[in-house]
Amino acid sequence: MRERSEAEYLAARGYEVVVVELDGPLFFGTADALFSEVERLSVRARVVILDCGRLADMDATGVRILLQLFQRMIAGGKIAAIAHMTREDMNGEFLGVIAGERIFDVCRLFADTDAALE
Repeated sequence: MRERSEAEYLAARGYEVVVVELDGPLFFGTADALFSEVERLSVRARVVILDCGRLADMDATGVRILLQLFQRMIAGGKIAAIAHMTREDMNGEFLGVIAGERIFDVCRLFADTDAALE
């Protein structure tokens, strides 16, 4: 339950936050499609959250495309976040190894989608 003012705010500006659920592996083909889809969805959005709760696997090319996506978002004044990933888990460590620590400068990681939305 939300207070009336919060519900009104969400009704008027809820489009500014987009959550994209990833399902399956993230490699060149799927990451390229994700890049295009996020760019399309984020035209009006200010914040894009990638929900990786169902992410099965990712490769180095997928990570590099994510880095490019996040860099473009930051350059456009947007906020990028990943839910269901931390620096300490396997996928978060892989991000840091492949993209370097700079990926954490352009994208915030959260343990779950609720934390990312907050």
